Amino acid sequence: MFKIFFITLFCFQTLLFSLEVIGNFETISLEEFNVSHLQAKIDTGAVYSSLHCSNIKKIDDETVEFSIFDLNKTIKKKIEKTVMIKSSNGLQEQRFIISTMIILNQQTYPILFTLANRETMNYKVLIGTNFLKNRFLIDVSKK
Repeated sequence: MFKIFFITLFCFQTLLFSLEVIGNFETISLEEFNVSHLQAKIDTGAVYSSLHCSNIKKIDDETVEFSIFDLNKTIKKKIEKTVMIKSSNGLQEQRFIISTMIILNQQTYPILFTLANRETMNYKVLIGTNFLKNRFLIDVSKK
């Protein structure tokens, strides 16, 4: 019994110490959209990551069109899936999910973003647990 406990503890420690430590807020880049030096909020209370967009329109069953960060540039992306999101104010909203690449701490990762109008929010990008799990530890004291 003790042997199993120590083996489990050792495996957990190995996983724990192999994860990169990040803070509550991180600077990211989205090369596909030609956007860099964005402040993103690390949100362990959110399952999905979210990206501020406007003029979000479904073109067909497979494609969504949107403007990112209110730039005068229209982007078309494949819809990976559609989900119902319950926001912090309790309202439910159907959102499109797209796939792209994110640069965080000089590393490039694939990420799924929901598209949402976040113009009234302090942070235009939220990074949720679907992206964070098994990659990062969050140190809330880290700036």
